[in-house]
Amino acid sequence: MKGRQLLETCPDSYLTLVAQLRLMNNGADLGQVEPWWPGTLRELHYDGWADGDFSTLLSLLGEGTCINERRTRVTPGFEEDE
Repeated sequence: MKGRQLLETCPDSYLTLVAQLRLMNNGADLGQVEPWWPGTLRELHYDGWADGDFSTLLSLLGEGTCINERRTRVTPGFEEDE
């Protein structure tokens, strides 16, 4: 599924993916996948990617800067601070 399709069909998943890409762009490995395997999520799915590669991917998704405010997640039942 392409990035924009994911945004349209599963916006929460898209926002989670973008947040993870931003973390990996800053060097994060997103932690251990399984307790019995010492590898990280980044090693499993993005092996060999440099931090800057995530910046390129974010740019291709149109997320080169902050996530657009119109797509920020609001928890149902809670009011946003004004």
